[in-house]
Amino acid sequence: MIHIVENFFDDLELIESDIKKIKLYNADDFNNLFKTQQTWPGYRSNFLINENIFLHALFLKEFKSKFNYQDNFHLDLHVHLRLGNDQTKDFIHTDFPKKYTCIVYLNNNTDSGTNFYDGISDIPLVSVKSIKNRCVFFDSRIRHGSILNYGNDINDGRLTINGFIE
Repeated sequence: MIHIVENFFDDLELIESDIKKIKLYNADDFNNLFKTQQTWPGYRSNFLINENIFLHALFLKEFKSKFNYQDNFHLDLHVHLRLGNDQTKDFIHTDFPKKYTCIVYLNNNTDSGTNFYDGISDIPLVSVKSIKNRCVFFDSRIRHGSILNYGNDINDGRLTINGFIE
């Protein structure tokens, strides 16, 4: 199950500068600050509900509306930045034990995106291109990984909002 919605945010251009103001941490700093043991390349924000409750609420409104998702759920939401030097650090993974994952691409780079794999091979079965304001929603047990990390900073890197649903 992989669902795609174009134009996830009705007015993305109005919130882009607010998204880029959110503090991002590398995995080591994130783990030390928030007392976790996570592994991922690039930079990630704290939970968006703690960083910008209005952006969190807007995401929730858009998500429920665009995917017609009415079940009760818990949402962990982060801004995530991956740069060109993160490419060799990336890996195919699942987001289990979360139930669902969603990724909103915040810039255009059709050489980038997300590959989805079967349970055994490392050959992509489906590729979703990074198109600005596209949201991909999928079962967290599906193996996936970024296609291309690029850029040097938040203004030209692979910027996404990642949601994990339980």
